[in-house]
Amino acid sequence: MTAGFATNDVPLPTMTTGRSALFDLSLVGLIGLLAGFLVWMPALAIPIGTLPVQALDILAPLGFILLAGNVGQLSLRASAPMLLVAMSWLGATIAGVESPDVQSMMFLFLGPLPLALAVSFVATTPVGASQFIRGLLFGQIASLMLGFGQFLFGWDVRNNGSFNLIRQSGRVFGAFPEASAYGSAHLCGLAVTLFLLGNGELRPRGVKRVHLQALALISLPGIALSRSSSVFLLTPTVVALILLFSQRRNFSRRIARLGIGLGVTVVGLAYFYSSVFTSRSSGDYINSLEARGATILAAVRPIQEGQFRGAGLGNNHLVEPYVREIANREGLNMSVNDGIASATFARVFEEGYFAFPSIILGFFLLARGLRSHSATARFFSIVGIVWALSATFVSGYRGLYTAWLWYGLAGAVAVRQLAQSRRKNKQGSLTRRSAELS
Repeated sequence: MTAGFATNDVPLPTMTTGRSALFDLSLVGLIGLLAGFLVWMPALAIPIGTLPVQALDILAPLGFILLAGNVGQLSLRASAPMLLVAMSWLGATIAGVESPDVQSMMFLFLGPLPLALAVSFVATTPVGASQFIRGLLFGQIASLMLGFGQFLFGWDVRNNGSFNLIRQSGRVFGAFPEASAYGSAHLCGLAVTLFLLGNGELRPRGVKRVHLQALALISLPGIALSRSSSVFLLTPTVVALILLFSQRRNFSRRIARLGIGLGVTVVGLAYFYSSVFTSRSSGDYINSLEARGATILAAVRPIQEGQFRGAGLGNNHLVEPYVREIANREGLNMSVNDGIASATFARVFEEGYFAFPSIILGFFLLARGLRSHSATARFFSIVGIVWALSATFVSGYRGLYTAWLWYGLAGAVAVRQLAQSRRKNKQGSLTRRSAELS
């Protein structure tokens, strides 16, 4: 098994590495493959007793096994973002305004915590990173096929009662709780395929360029069929990330590509809005962007009032009075009992100031990774940033593991940055030594 935090940024396996197996079934490879695949189907429940359990809930305990078996190779740098999250949870449990919800607390410590730590470990290994990318691609294909099936035949396979499975009014949602989560997930999937098209060394064995081109093309109607307002929030950012950081080219060339790309994006979004998005309006439909904004403003109201402590883990419902006040003031016809439509701002509401160190560190590490000479670090930075933005501005579901896995990816990027720095220093010292000897 290839594992551990290598001191050098080893390239991922490619089609030319001579590896005999498409799938590595070591624990590192297995967790990478399944984690990448199963993030696409959170609303599918596996019947275990009376509890609605998604597949990632079952995979998470394997994270403990992986970490325990490789304890000597664990890195505090990789674990730091998620450990800060766990410390914030403990702080909210001890010092929260209200007692924590026990079920929410157990889910967080037994699900997202071990899996995010395991992903931070997996993403630093060549085998794990390659299998994680493979899982993302396969999961994206399965999700798109399911979405097209919903559009054509009206399929609805959602059965995970831990989510609020509301009717989607003809919108495509795949195996996600609702269409906005589906749309933002496939924006991330589009970023993955476009990045791999520009960085062939990251493509897992057996994945050809033509496969990625086809996947990118069919992703576009898949995203459009979600008719999601999150497309407007995330698309320009995703386009900018890909055009600026997918390859290490001359900066002026990248700026030119950015200008052209954003111009095309604006035209495409204008068409999307006029022909697709406006068709959602019916009856007393409230613009989802306004509703999200209202819950986000409500989530930060206690901090604006000088309250240091959060409401306590799982006490999302305590935001209702703040949402009602904002909705009445702004004249919004919206439900006030659906919680906070942002997993990140829900953390701020429930955990108070304890939440800020992990959020700031996570975004900082991912942003710094965008400038890395390592294509792998830039890849995980872009995936992590899109997941983080989705968790911040699109979806507030605690059960979406992507809302937590981006902290693990941030730690993995930090390790790869360190490996790259050490390698450059080593090469520099060898060059100086060679010059002195000559």
